[in-house]
Amino acid sequence: MRAMGSGDGHARGLARDAIERAKAARALAGAIESGERLGARASSAVRERALRGALDCGDVESATTIARSLVERHGRESARAVVLEAACARAGGAIDDAERTIEEALERAPGDQRLMRARVACALDRGDDLGAIERLCEYLDVYAADEEAWTRLGKLYLARGEYDKALFCYEEVVCALPFDPNAHRRIAEVLYTVGGRENWRDAKNYFAVALDFTNGQDVRALYGVVMCVRRLKETEDEAEATGIPVSEGVALADAAVERLLQRYALENESLLGVVRRTTLRRD
Repeated sequence: MRAMGSGDGHARGLARDAIERAKAARALAGAIESGERLGARASSAVRERALRGALDCGDVESATTIARSLVERHGRESARAVVLEAACARAGGAIDDAERTIEEALERAPGDQRLMRARVACALDRGDDLGAIERLCEYLDVYAADEEAWTRLGKLYLARGEYDKALFCYEEVVCALPFDPNAHRRIAEVLYTVGGRENWRDAKNYFAVALDFTNGQDVRALYGVVMCVRRLKETEDEAEATGIPVSEGVALADAAVERLLQRYALENESLLGVVRRTTLRRD
């Protein structure tokens, strides 16, 4: 019999925790509906945790009951309570109701960060990418240090093929998180996609930074380095015009290939042949 690994144990632990949170949320919602005296369980923090647990488990009915109790307790002047109520409406598919709730709250508290973020979420839930972009731009005009919002905006622009705008967003993320390998790799991938010798050179450098920050463990960055150097070698005739030498990054690419082969040999040997053919291909 196969021994249960640590991963299995962790998954089982998460499942048990989810079940317990669902039970607690259901019990709290039932107590609220029945008018039971809740004692310590009546605190807003406890209710919010139970609400989020219910949403995580798909129990929208219990979450909605708890949200209403929070609105009753704090009033609609509380952006936090209103956002939770709207989150329940969104989870139940009532996006228009959620948006109406958020817009009304914004009239009372213009510029509230939680409400503005929730407004973006409504557009995303509806699949309205243009609306989400517009609302994110409005949000970032006020809260420009929110790297998560910049990342989301960059992904939306990327999906629309607006690479210059996506690149600007990801550069903002790097400014906020200069040691985040994912931020550097996103820029590299955009530059590689746009193409051109200078962009491939810059993409290679960003991929290299991502590798530095992950001790050479970022597989996407390893492949990225290899592909960038390959493109640079394919455009050798442009080397003199751009001033980028033909040998740009060759040693780094060779090291990346070696690291990839070693990693697949240890972790996924069945794909080693495919990796070898891909990375060692000569054009």
